[in-house]
Amino acid sequence: MRVAHQDDIQWEARLQLEGRVSTEDLGISPIPLPHLGQGGLQQQIDHWGGQPVPRALSSPSELIILQLPRFLDGRKVLDHIQLQEEVLLPQFEADSIQVQQVPYRLTSFIIHLGHTPHSGHYRTAILTSDGWQLGDDDKPLEPLSLHDPLPLTSAYLVVLEKAVPN
Repeated sequence: MRVAHQDDIQWEARLQLEGRVSTEDLGISPIPLPHLGQGGLQQQIDHWGGQPVPRALSSPSELIILQLPRFLDGRKVLDHIQLQEEVLLPQFEADSIQVQQVPYRLTSFIIHLGHTPHSGHYRTAILTSDGWQLGDDDKPLEPLSLHDPLPLTSAYLVVLEKAVPN
């Protein structure tokens, strides 16, 4: 997390108006994804970037944190969101509205167990050399599959690392 400085992880919503690029909105990490319902992480990202005013990263970053839409109107949303190990994030090119797709890989995620964003328990899943492992306070790590019900319905924050080209 030392790499994830708040100012380094920025996104913008841009339009081209009268021959110039206009920034309509901007934000920092974690990037909140809008509610889409069921689907995969890549679909959630595509939905975020493909809004009427396109959104994308404004500059490259080694780490990106995304917030999945798990709470609407104060209630927990248990939609199945499949976590893919590799995704593409839109990134604006320089000061234009042109977007390139940048590959990122899933390295960890935080699971929220509880009914409201103000109460509950958090667990962390990390990718190790032995595969996905689920942590819980001082308990030993336990194996986890991205297809298990827990990450499908309760993954809340996902940490993505910029993929290194082969």
